[in-house]
Amino acid sequence: MNQGAFAPTVDRLFYLNASGQMFVISPGNEPRTMAVNEVTTDKELFCGSPAVSNGRMVLRSSTSLHCIANQANAEQFGTVRRSQSTEV
Repeated sequence: MNQGAFAPTVDRLFYLNASGQMFVISPGNEPRTMAVNEVTTDKELFCGSPAVSNGRMVLRSSTSLHCIANQANAEQFGTVRRSQSTEV
């Protein structure tokens, strides 16, 4: 299965593949992968498009709904969980 979904923002393009890897891409004439983030280590299937609003990104998997935010936004909702990130 080779599915994935893009979520554009003002200065980055996010690509989520079906296994839950989020690629952060810098747009422009010479796009490059800035980072690869693993949303979860659980066995989940990601098929929906990421939704971006008010500094948060919502991702739906086969078993969970994930909300990714910067630390200030996450603390506002009382939960902070760090994902693994690999700088490229």
